[in-house]
Amino acid sequence: MINNDDRAIIGNPNPKFTYGFTNDFSFKNFDLNVFFQGSKGNDMLSYTLLELETISGRNNATTEALNRWTPTNTNTNVPKASATRSQRASSRFIFDGSYLRLKNISLGYNVPKTMLNKFKIQSVRFYVSAQNLFTATHYRGYDPEVNYRSSNLNAGIDYASYPNAKSVTAGLNVGF
Repeated sequence: MINNDDRAIIGNPNPKFTYGFTNDFSFKNFDLNVFFQGSKGNDMLSYTLLELETISGRNNATTEALNRWTPTNTNTNVPKASATRSQRASSRFIFDGSYLRLKNISLGYNVPKTMLNKFKIQSVRFYVSAQNLFTATHYRGYDPEVNYRSSNLNAGIDYASYPNAKSVTAGLNVGF
């Protein structure tokens, strides 16, 4: 029997530590900048998966519903489908939110000054930059770096949160 006595505080949205690493590399006229960031030891409550895996017939479901309990499939942690099931947080929806992300990488080329002197230009740099290209995590949701409604009161809750966008930018800097 499951009742109020079964309730306990589970999970901690506060990471044990956060970290970052940045470095600049250069070779001849090329330059490369990389920035990694991450966190370790924080937990995430995926309210999105809680809704999608309640299997009550009120919402769409993930493919986890295929592994639900049935009389012929008793070796599972996914409960049976039930129209009367309420959405309750449980340890099934608490995940390790630790991650390592390549937050920014930029590669540039500086045109040699000897080529620019005749045009009376001091500098020209071509570059390409990318953000959020790679994330290593065991979190089942889209992005472990999100909070519901971007509030500290909701830290560690992922509910229909939009993940950080991946983007690529190319550009030209000219100095006169």
